[in-house]
Amino acid sequence: LLYHEQTGIVEMLGRKELKIRDLVSVRRTGSDTVEYVEQTSHTNAAAGGPEATSSAQPEADADGGLLITATGGGYKPEGSWAFVRRTAVVKTIAEWVPATKRALADVAALEGLINDELRQDVAETEEAQILNGDGSGENFTGIANWSGIQTQTFATDIFTTIRKAITKARTVGRVNPNAIVVSPATAEAIDLAKDGENRYYYGGPQVIGPRRVWGLPVVESETQSDANVLVGDFSKAVLWDREQTTVTMTDSHADFFIRNLVAILAEERLAFAVTRPKAFVKAALS
Repeated sequence: LLYHEQTGIVEMLGRKELKIRDLVSVRRTGSDTVEYVEQTSHTNAAAGGPEATSSAQPEADADGGLLITATGGGYKPEGSWAFVRRTAVVKTIAEWVPATKRALADVAALEGLINDELRQDVAETEEAQILNGDGSGENFTGIANWSGIQTQTFATDIFTTIRKAITKARTVGRVNPNAIVVSPATAEAIDLAKDGENRYYYGGPQVIGPRRVWGLPVVESETQSDANVLVGDFSKAVLWDREQTTVTMTDSHADFFIRNLVAILAEERLAFAVTRPKAFVKAALS
């Protein structure tokens, strides 16, 4: 007779390393819709102004126009700001799988594995939505598709292009960018880049420590497109947690009760918005 030892080892396929949630601002909400205010324009009219030499009041315009200010009135320059109220709607990311009651009873670790896998599936989709959501249905509008973000065309090489994107983030977006998000293929290209004497720009395979370009941390995400990199201040993208990922189980789905099946459901509810679009620059790599 042959006897088989059940080791309890269950080897899964492996997962993407998720980085983007740690970059963006994460807040809590108890509502299904969150509001924020975005400044849309700012005219800085600040300038030196003379002291008043006359106490005369403004006079009415004969044609009914604006008041005519008095000569020597010492009027100071007037600036202007404009704001708009925005809303972000809470949406749901969810997934369920069926399982037999016998399997759950016979394999002690199975329920925990299913729960973990469902949570990871939801988390992977969340990252994809933050970066690349198209805004349709229950999809977020991701950073790469958000109206108003800046773009940078390819210029000479990847390093020149990224540096120009940093300048745009600083001078137009008025932020100090805190990360460069790249795909694994782009990260590889950065690591393997060499100068005219065949020396690695970044020290080659013996370098220990986080990857940086132009002083900014390079964040590698499998969800990021190979066609571009994303430079910006990621605190200007906000994720509001309405309901963090929960896992529930029921046999009331369809005819599951009479078939000894259960449905295991994971879902989270959250809203997302880019509160300052110009804080981000999508830089093309070709």
